[in-house]
Amino acid sequence: MLKSTINPTWEKLDKLSIASLESIGREHLQYSNFTIFCYWDEQDNFYEEVIFKQPLSVELSSYALGKNLQENPAEYWIELKYLLKNNLSVESETKICPDNPIGEMTLILDANFNFIDENWSLDIDSPFITAKLEKEEGID
Repeated sequence: MLKSTINPTWEKLDKLSIASLESIGREHLQYSNFTIFCYWDEQDNFYEEVIFKQPLSVELSSYALGKNLQENPAEYWIELKYLLKNNLSVESETKICPDNPIGEMTLILDANFNFIDENWSLDIDSPFITAKLEKEEGID
């Protein structure tokens, strides 16, 4: 008898449609009210909050399965990477290209698709983002 070498978590992940995986990303953004608190950009600027202007589309760019080697080697995690783009129609756009990504969101989930962590890489200068820089102490 042949024993399956496919991990059960990978089987669950692989059975889901792209649309289902994209809905996980959309739900995450909706749950957070399209706002990120405490974001550090690549230049080490700290933003108290970053708000995505609507409408926003979420496009799955990749997914992966990883194994927790430190704490419990039997546990797996799922990484879902999404491109975030504006979702305006071509007619309503004048100077802004709708295909330019606003940024990237990475969600880390456990084997049961429960949220563990998130990572962001954003074009903070995008016209589809409103970002509030941290105020320096002593400056009003």
